[in-house]
Amino acid sequence: KFEIDVMKKGRRSYFRHQSVSVSCELHFANPISKSREIDSVCSAIAKPINPARDMARHGLKDTTDGCLVTSKKDEHVQYEPTAGGKSLLFGEGMNYIFDVMKDNYDSDPLGPRTRSAKDPPPVKRVKAIYGVNLPTEVGAVYRRASLFLESGKLQRLHELDKSATMKKNKDAYKIQNGIIMELKTSPQVIVGPNLAEDRTYNHSDAVLSPPRSVLPVRLFNSQAEVKEHLTEGELVLRCGDGTVPYWSLQHCRTWQGACDVSIDEIEGAEHREILANSTFHKILVDYVSQGS
Repeated sequence: KFEIDVMKKGRRSYFRHQSVSVSCELHFANPISKSREIDSVCSAIAKPINPARDMARHGLKDTTDGCLVTSKKDEHVQYEPTAGGKSLLFGEGMNYIFDVMKDNYDSDPLGPRTRSAKDPPPVKRVKAIYGVNLPTEVGAVYRRASLFLESGKLQRLHELDKSATMKKNKDAYKIQNGIIMELKTSPQVIVGPNLAEDRTYNHSDAVLSPPRSVLPVRLFNSQAEVKEHLTEGELVLRCGDGTVPYWSLQHCRTWQGACDVSIDEIEGAEHREILANSTFHKILVDYVSQGS
């Protein structure tokens, strides 16, 4: 109950004391959890990035103070990283999504989010051709939405934080309207068959794994074809194809041994438009015509 003074203007000005009653309904939204939720929610090949530790493990200076993100409006704003979107969906009241995933995907004997998402296919040879070095979405920064809840109206409680920006290492990642993008200067750790069974590691853990294997790859750019022999656990500067992050594109490297894997990366080839790429056509024709 609020009491206010109302002033009326006319020939004479005077005050009249008036009481007004206002009813409010308060809802508390739980904060986003920092718990490790990735094993129960995300696919086995979906892993959070930790470029600060990756760079530090390779002797590069870590200047991020534990968090890569800050606010352009207020440097004192604190951001907490999460491993996935589970807490955000719970915060939005979308708990039913996980029942759908469990009933329609996790119960599938082929395991579209487990076995068939990461295990080698039952074939002798795999030829992987994909684009690289196009800015690719790898994450997002959210904040609580400023709103008045209205009964019967669908409203989101969180929104992209368009004021978020990279705190340090701006040459490796960028944030555009709240979306975190990896760039062709982003540090990536090369995976391989020795890391295939341990899906609890992230980029930094991969560097410390003692077994190493050499994985040949061809990188096609506008100048020429570059043949590389990348060592498992090696740090390279790469990014995805504009849709799929590099961490997922290179997962086929973990199949080496179970099948013969050869990889060609085409710089600047976009996820869908690669089908119209002349370099892609040449690689494909040369490969299928071998021995003919």
